[in-house]
Amino acid sequence: SLNASKSLLTSDQFSNSVDLAVEPVAAGAILTTGLVPLINTVGSTSGSLLVQNAGNQNAVLGSASADAGISNLSGCSGETLAPAASCTISFNVTESGGSGNITIPYTGGSASSIAANVTWFNGVGAALVSMSASNNPLTFSATVGGITTVTVKNIGGYSLSNISIPAPVVVGGSATATLANNNCASIESLPVDLSCSYDVEVADSATDLNQQINLGFSASYAGPNGTQTYSRVMPLAYSSTAYGAIIAITPADAMTISGNNFESTTQILTISNSGNLPANISSVLSDNPAYLTESATTCGASLAAETSCTRTIQFGPTYSAAGASGASNYTVDYTAVGQTPSGSVVSSIDWTVQSYAQSISLTSVESSGAASGDGLSGTPYIFSGSSNASKLVTLTYTNTGTNSLKITGIQESNSVYAWSMPGDGNHCDNNVILPPNGTCSIQFENVLATNILALGASVGATYTENINVPTLIYQDATNSQVQFNAQPNLPTGGTIIYAQSNQATLANSVTVNQSGTAYESVTVSHLIANTGGNTESGYLNFPVIVTTQMEDYYVGGAPYSTTSGCSLSHGDDGILTQTCNMIEAPSLVPNYQGITYMVNQTLLNADTALNLTALFSSGVSQQGGILSMNPIFATANLGTLEQIYFASNGLVGYDGNLLAQAQARAALPGQPAFTGTTGVAAADYLCNTDESKPALPSGAQYKAMLAVENERQACPVGYTDTPCDTSAGNNIDWVMTPFTNYINTQNSLIGATNGAGVFTFNTTNFIALPRTGMTDGRAWTGIATVGWATAPGVACDNWTSSSDGAIGSWGLAGVDLGGWQVALDIMACDVKKYAEDSTNGLYCVQQP
Repeated sequence: SLNASKSLLTSDQFSNSVDLAVEPVAAGAILTTGLVPLINTVGSTSGSLLVQNAGNQNAVLGSASADAGISNLSGCSGETLAPAASCTISFNVTESGGSGNITIPYTGGSASSIAANVTWFNGVGAALVSMSASNNPLTFSATVGGITTVTVKNIGGYSLSNISIPAPVVVGGSATATLANNNCASIESLPVDLSCSYDVEVADSATDLNQQINLGFSASYAGPNGTQTYSRVMPLAYSSTAYGAIIAITPADAMTISGNNFESTTQILTISNSGNLPANISSVLSDNPAYLTESATTCGASLAAETSCTRTIQFGPTYSAAGASGASNYTVDYTAVGQTPSGSVVSSIDWTVQSYAQSISLTSVESSGAASGDGLSGTPYIFSGSSNASKLVTLTYTNTGTNSLKITGIQESNSVYAWSMPGDGNHCDNNVILPPNGTCSIQFENVLATNILALGASVGATYTENINVPTLIYQDATNSQVQFNAQPNLPTGGTIIYAQSNQATLANSVTVNQSGTAYESVTVSHLIANTGGNTESGYLNFPVIVTTQMEDYYVGGAPYSTTSGCSLSHGDDGILTQTCNMIEAPSLVPNYQGITYMVNQTLLNADTALNLTALFSSGVSQQGGILSMNPIFATANLGTLEQIYFASNGLVGYDGNLLAQAQARAALPGQPAFTGTTGVAAADYLCNTDESKPALPSGAQYKAMLAVENERQACPVGYTDTPCDTSAGNNIDWVMTPFTNYINTQNSLIGATNGAGVFTFNTTNFIALPRTGMTDGRAWTGIATVGWATAPGVACDNWTSSSDGAIGSWGLAGVDLGGWQVALDIMACDVKKYAEDSTNGLYCVQQP
């Protein structure tokens, strides 16, 4: 035995001893054991022991044994350990503390056994459970009853067994309490950190408020002195309420904000009805400042039994340099059916606004480049379009608070077409720090001269370009949590700096004259005005040159008429350039310039519109001035040529009863409806539904070239002039327009109508062509053989009859070029087809 002590320390400070066995390794089998750490049975009752052969021969192990308190040994017994080999013995100890040895017998060496010590303790040293109820206090309606679930958790140091849940004991009131769903009594034991539960059902037919029921728990455990008993009692408060509404409101916490006009906070008040009747509720917030408000609610006019709702109270933001405090009341009034008297509940809200002295002020506004004005509503800054000097408005800000501030952002919503904020003029840029009384400036530069064309017609001779004072985002220089969002007022009040730009105006136009006629022309013109004669006007002291670029769609590319200030040039790309000098300095009067061109009719066709695009430009902005030019481009539809086709109902043809044939077609599937009641309306319907109708232009409408006295006619009955003129009473719902070119379906020009809208029959090509495969076609017209007059009695009874004796006049399509094309002869109205190669039909004229 070797005893070691630390000689430098006294024995009461440190002392320890250990037994050492020394034996030569050549002595055969030598068993050694590891040290078993001290075991705290609160965490676990399990342990293990390492056994090793430190000798030079095999060790044959016998059955291991242990002292009292150590059990469940396993491992090593009966094993043979070679030299340096090892094995492990697992074991359990009791939950109460103790100490004992594990002995392992063996053969093969000089010793016959080896023993290892095991020591254990219980770190808690006692049995203990926690008890909690899901509803405590338990509130229920009389005669209805209630239930609560009790949870028991083992938080002590010993496993509990023989668990018993005694019957609940009613301490006060007339309630009865019974156990249900008791799984605590059904388990064999309750280990440490585990739990069990049981329900307590409470019934009471009377009204009992704030009464008590005692709930119990008992069990036993294996302690250091043997089996011991543990018990615990938990009081359960209960209220058996009368049948009615019971309204409560949660107490309100005190609300505090900083008076920095930024910070705010909210609080949710819960209103509950713990009764068993719905309640009609109303609420009011009283004695509150304007910045303490109700911002949201989930409550309605009534609150059902055993439910709750919320009302959200918002406090702030507000600014207060001196601070403020007070108390407000939130009151809920309620009534329930059959319940008297009505009741109310109140929650008091204490509030405090902490003082905060921080502000920034707009202390001056200055302008450079303005002709007049001071930026006020009645005397705005006037910026003249004649000046090419820089036009600036500078705003100076001063920190009028008591603390240094940092500007972190600038928000402004002014027109980007009129104003910009150049970086070299903005000294209130992000993160600039202003000490008290420190200043910085923001500068706006007028950029209307650069962007005026983008604004178009909205500019005019005067253009309002007011400046809204920017909103500054700033914070305390040392406390980033205190932030502001403010739009300082002008020194004169308000937040608008009034400004106006005056400039000359240039109106451009493209006008189509006598559209759709053979005499169609286009005028491209300009009018300059509002040049004025003083420094506040848009006076321009240099010539204004307007350039127009457009497609060359004109006869010979030469002007029909022009003013003295305009000239033309032709490009190889088919673009015509018109240049007009609007002002010869020092002339200051409005000036008109323009050129008229004749439209090249050969460029027109029936399928697509001929669209002209004109682009306008001037060099005023490059010369340092401002000119309001509108528009900057223009388009004009130069039109199409109307066409005439021959409708023949395929190879079948039409007889003279056009009304009946239109009604029959409309009854077929897929055909449009026909609501007309006359032969003329029927003829128009047939023109727009015939299979020979040209596909282009899409959506074109047609009318039939036929006559009915006083309903549709070019000239009246008995008219003898050739052709008819434009006297009153001649044209009635006539289908062709005066002075208009018409083409046939082969895009060949037929000719131009006269002022009465009829051909003079010096036509170049046929009015219309018959269907392919037909030699000719006979078109029902009702027109006399003398000069477009309406023929009496030869219109198949106004195109509603094909009976015996009814006759109609017709013209011959595709045979000769004379007047016989509209009036050649008469025939019976029941004829649809004159011959196998000649069908009867209608001339159909495209409408503009």
